[in-house]
Amino acid sequence: MNLESVQAFLSENVEGKNYLQSFADTSVTDAIKTYETKTLSKKLEEEISERYPPESEEAKQLRELKTQFEQSQKEAAHEKLFNQALSIATGKSLPSKLVEFFVGEDPEKTTANLGNLKKDYAAYIWLLQKLAKETGISVVLDGSGNGIKSHRCITDNLKVRHTETHIHI
Repeated sequence: MNLESVQAFLSENVEGKNYLQSFADTSVTDAIKTYETKTLSKKLEEEISERYPPESEEAKQLRELKTQFEQSQKEAAHEKLFNQALSIATGKSLPSKLVEFFVGEDPEKTTANLGNLKKDYAAYIWLLQKLAKETGISVVLDGSGNGIKSHRCITDNLKVRHTETHIHI
């Protein structure tokens, strides 16, 4: 047996080729595993550190303060919109306890939402009065006897706990 016969066996014989391929696969797999365990994690950490350097304590505090400031601004803007919406709702005789649900992203959306509430609330009151009239019930709000009663009237006069999201009807 000489070098040429071994080379011929490995390059021409099916069993020889399979053995050589299996040996190569094992060697490559071992090399990859070695690279993964010894080098890859270190290279990844270096690349991550380079792309995303650690945040300094000052930068962290600044980021947190910025987040708090932005949150305060959002809350102040919402409170301002709420107060504007409350003023509009009061002017339109809408239930004030519903206002929070109609505050939008900006004054225009809030005004549009309150306009929809005004329209829908008026339709609700109209329907309530229409049904009361059709059945012979008094439409005088909180009047004596049978009729349309507000939640406040029920709570005060019937001495029952009657809670709703608003006190107007």
